[in-house]
Amino acid sequence: MPDPHYINLRTQDQLSGLVVTLVASQGGHFDIANAIASVVSPPNAPSFGWLDIWHKYTLMLVILAVLMVVTIGLVFVLMLVYRRERRVRRQNRDSRQRLESIIDGTQAGTWEWNIQTGELRLNERWAQIVGYQLAELEPISIQTWLRFVHPDDLNVSEKLLKQHVADAHSHYDFEARMWHKDGYWVWVHDRGRLATRTPDGKPEWMFGTHLDITARRRAQAERDAWLTRFRELSANVPGGLYQYRLDTEGNSSFPFASDGIRDIYGFSADELLEDASAVFQRIHRDDVQGVSASIQQSARTLATWRHAYRVLHPSYGERWVEGTATPKLQSDGAILWHGYLTDITELKRARDQLRLAASVYDASREGICITDRRHRFIDVNRAFVELTGYELDDVRGAFSESVFVETPDAATPSDAMMAGLEQAGRWRGELWAKRDAGGYFPVELSVVEVYDEKNTVAHHVTVFSDISERKKYEKELSEMAHFDPLTGIPNRRLFAECLRHALDSARSQGERVAVCMMDLDHFKPVNDKYGHEAGDKVLIEVARRLERVVKSGDTVARLGGDEYALIICNPDDKSIFDRILDAVREPIVLARGQAWVSGSLGVAYFEPDRPLDGDLLMRQADQAAYESKSAGRDRVTVYEPETVAQ
Repeated sequence: MPDPHYINLRTQDQLSGLVVTLVASQGGHFDIANAIASVVSPPNAPSFGWLDIWHKYTLMLVILAVLMVVTIGLVFVLMLVYRRERRVRRQNRDSRQRLESIIDGTQAGTWEWNIQTGELRLNERWAQIVGYQLAELEPISIQTWLRFVHPDDLNVSEKLLKQHVADAHSHYDFEARMWHKDGYWVWVHDRGRLATRTPDGKPEWMFGTHLDITARRRAQAERDAWLTRFRELSANVPGGLYQYRLDTEGNSSFPFASDGIRDIYGFSADELLEDASAVFQRIHRDDVQGVSASIQQSARTLATWRHAYRVLHPSYGERWVEGTATPKLQSDGAILWHGYLTDITELKRARDQLRLAASVYDASREGICITDRRHRFIDVNRAFVELTGYELDDVRGAFSESVFVETPDAATPSDAMMAGLEQAGRWRGELWAKRDAGGYFPVELSVVEVYDEKNTVAHHVTVFSDISERKKYEKELSEMAHFDPLTGIPNRRLFAECLRHALDSARSQGERVAVCMMDLDHFKPVNDKYGHEAGDKVLIEVARRLERVVKSGDTVARLGGDEYALIICNPDDKSIFDRILDAVREPIVLARGQAWVSGSLGVAYFEPDRPLDGDLLMRQADQAAYESKSAGRDRVTVYEPETVAQ
């Protein structure tokens, strides 16, 4: 209930106006008490709830809710975008760091070139390759590259660049020489690619790298020089040295072959470098299958390949060839053989004739003897008599060591033979046989034990053959491998062995050794004027003169062509070198006149307090000989540790 004493007073004018209005509305009949009560009493409080709010503010609430959802969505999207940008920035930073690490690890110089403006951007490594700091090259432009590149390489570079710009799918790839700050040329591998073009299609930015390949180029040059020297050496070896490669697809080639391969198959080494199939067309058709099978067997087992077969040579006709090679498995699965081929036609013919003679004159041309368990002679065949000169009555009851000995100087039984019989009941090897007329000859001998019914040794059967000719042949082969066939003096291989022995002796005795390399001067004009026969005579005469000048313990060798080498042990003074040049300088009488040659001599010393190996001494002497030739020929130059001094 409203408070009866409560009067909600308004202004006087409001109250008067209200009364007048009420009276007029009642037609003059107006209850003043009730009117006053309605005025002074407060009105009842209005009824107002959540539903009224909903009906009145529905649109506003919906809009507010939508705005809140949109705001939350925008915040969520912004968070996703931020996280993605942060991840991209991190990935870009990691990629940049990896790229920088790769470039730093590969020691690559990088370049960025704007073809239209000439602008050039380089990294520090690019400048280091030519010996500079990057700041020293400022201002940098395309002229910087042009200033360092070799003029001969620049033309090739421009040609390759034009080709690349015309075909953007390719790469610009080139090896060029650049001038180093210290005054020499360095080799760089220049590789790049066009990256962008201008809106009208003109080439714009091009990116690339520089790699310093000087060491690789130097190693390649040394390898080529070594290969040249090896070819020169192998040219003096009878037969053919070679590498034979068989890949997993069955393709074959000769990665290396000496010039002697032409005498074997009629092909040059270059013709067989990539494909060896033509060789099999030269093999006799009855032998092709056997050769192929033997190669496959060696490839499967990696056992040494040995085979003899016929070749139809285009110039020499049918020839017998014997080959030996050692296989090695390569990382790509291919097999590479290193071997030697030789023409055995004459040897084969001799063997066939010997076999025919043996079948005609005797069932066995090998000597056969039977001894008891104590190695006393019981019986011998006719070949034994023919080989040794001893009749059966001469040796019956005598011990086998009375005929077969370990060495001619020690007439004792072979310990190796006795040990082999004791361990395996058989033995095969080489001994010396005594002749009744005196002297010894080498034999290849095979002994086997014969057992009785009690399984004890009752007899020994010995089969032997005279291998004098084989030993002679092996000696000849050894001499051919160690001596120059033209002059008869040691070749490069034997010279290296002699040098090794001389240096070993000098080390132990504390002595000096002089290693000399000499090239003949003016030899080619003699060859051209008088012919190769006269040239050979000059080479032989020079070898003889050199042998007469040096001491008996010194070594004179021909390394090939007109190149000689000498080992002077404990030289007293340098006069020996003057005597060498004087001897060479003397005129040589030929069939059609006289020849004058001289020598460019280089000397390197082995000192007890400064020991060097043989290869280094030979290189030093060779360098000194080169200096002699460059200085005017017919002189001697001694190699010094720092410089080559006259």
